[in-house]
Amino acid sequence: MMKLQRIKTAIAAVWVLSAIVLLIGSAHVTSTTDRMVLTLFGILPPLAMWFFWNDPSQTLSESIHVVRDEGRATRARTRID
Repeated sequence: MMKLQRIKTAIAAVWVLSAIVLLIGSAHVTSTTDRMVLTLFGILPPLAMWFFWNDPSQTLSESIHVVRDEGRATRARTRID
């Protein structure tokens, strides 16, 4: 799961940096509206990706491992008590 978070962060960072370079390089854009459009173009897609790109669902094998680990922890606590 942590790897997916790093990928999302890297993609968002590259997108925003490229939009900043585009904004700086567009010296001929003088109107405030055009600059706002470029700014939104740089910010909205990474935000949408961050909130709507869901982590993959848990596989059956992972679910089984979680239940087994919980069972082991319960048995270990019962022995200690």
